[in-house]
Amino acid sequence: MIPDFEVMTPYQQDERYADLTYTLKDTEALALKEQIYQLWASGAAAICTAEDDKAFESAYNKFISNMEKAGIETLNQYFQENADYWSKLGFSLE
Repeated sequence: MIPDFEVMTPYQQDERYADLTYTLKDTEALALKEQIYQLWASGAAAICTAEDDKAFESAYNKFISNMEKAGIETLNQYFQENADYWSKLGFSLE
């Protein structure tokens, strides 16, 4: 077997599992995923560019609140359902 192939195969299997887990087909789930990803990008930027501890705490709390209001737990449930499905078919991170 080619040495590089032996090294990369476990990594690629983990990547495939992640890709399958995060792939959504339901339009409602896709819209939620897009909304959460947009909130993540703007919220993370606000947290990272906070000028002091007070601004950081404020940005962080707003970020968490916005993610919860948007439905981060619902998105997590979609991902968990996918992970469970693919695990039953033999894909895993192990």
